[in-house]
Amino acid sequence: MYLDFGLDQIIKIKDIIAIIDKKSVESTDAINDLLKNYNSHSIHQPEGTYKSIIITNNHIYFSPLATNTLKKRSQNGLYNLEKRK
Repeated sequence: MYLDFGLDQIIKIKDIIAIIDKKSVESTDAINDLLKNYNSHSIHQPEGTYKSIIITNNHIYFSPLATNTLKKRSQNGLYNLEKRK
């Protein structure tokens, strides 16, 4: 199954390591260090603001959707690839 995390972007749910809200990202030094040390080509940040980040093995994605919305989308199964067609 896939997760649509906004701006017509999808990723495989099985590849997700963590989904972290913006407040936690901004208030935690460890996450800020992770973002600084991650390869810049692996960070996908759309223009504008974000509400959460999604961490996978190879990439960090910034999402305009809240963590609760992403959680619901990943759990209810509505965002599989077949339904996007």
